Amino acid sequence: MAGVTPGEREDHSKVMGGLGVQMDRLDRHESELFGQIMAIKQQKRQVEKQKEDEIASFEQKRRQTQVQVTQAMQTTSPSQRTSTQANVVVDLTDSPPLQPVVGVKRERSPSPASGEMNAGAHHFQQRQRAAPGQQRSQPGVNMEKKKRTGGTKGRVNHRSGHHAVIADTHPTVITMPNTDGAIELRCDICGGNAHPRGEEWTKGLSGFVGHFQMCHRGELAPNEYYSQDSIIERCTVYRLSQEEVEAVQAGDPQAYVVKMIPGAGRDAAAARGQRGLGTKAAAFDPNRYGRSAEEEVPAQAKKAGGMKVDRR
Repeated sequence: MAGVTPGEREDHSKVMGGLGVQMDRLDRHESELFGQIMAIKQQKRQVEKQKEDEIASFEQKRRQTQVQVTQAMQTTSPSQRTSTQANVVVDLTDSPPLQPVVGVKRERSPSPASGEMNAGAHHFQQRQRAAPGQQRSQPGVNMEKKKRTGGTKGRVNHRSGHHAVIADTHPTVITMPNTDGAIELRCDICGGNAHPRGEEWTKGLSGFVGHFQMCHRGELAPNEYYSQDSIIERCTVYRLSQEEVEAVQAGDPQAYVVKMIPGAGRDAAAARGQRGLGTKAAAFDPNRYGRSAEEEVPAQAKKAGGMKVDRR
């Protein structure tokens, strides 16, 4: 069997060199696109903030106008109202004869402490007509938990629910409810998807919620908080097809490769919160945490190499 000739080896080296140049160019292009996406998301958040401010300003003006009208009605001279009433003459001779007053038995109203203000009169009357000797059960208290709009309070299991990870080898790739495929998450502030030392992944949506609360709390105003929906919107960097998801779940981790990128630490976020640096997340800067744009791995073009770890 003939071996590899020097000419074939040289041709192979040239081909590999050309492919390497293409991969570097695609890496730079993907980093540029990622920065543009982050800038567009930042502009979108600014427009949403302006919209909320406009609504709040309009509501405040409306309430002020309503208060002014109410005060104007209350400041009417009492003497004018008294004189108007004094001019009215009532002819008592034409009054109809008084009707006898019939006593009306009043039923006891339910106690406000019963917690059944919305249960309805039908259920209350049934409890009133309980049989003699039968102990009337105390109505249960139905207290609904307060729901915060746009967010979820408490821990979220990254292995269950509507946003489960597709496999243990891909903890930053989660499914979406009622949708084929999956999405890859990466922090749009520090660009990371793992703990600061690069020893453990940020696992699932709950992991990213904890990452933002622990590492980027200083980016928010005092009354703001990070919700699951907002984190999904701002941290989605790539949408996997159903074929890629099935290949990964079938045991082929190289069907879609995710590079481990250490994120910001808790101390950095605490320092930013103490200095009071802004209330909104800035656009992602690859050089901000010591990583160049070439180190960012393309999420779509790179399909080989397994789950790589960047510990630099």
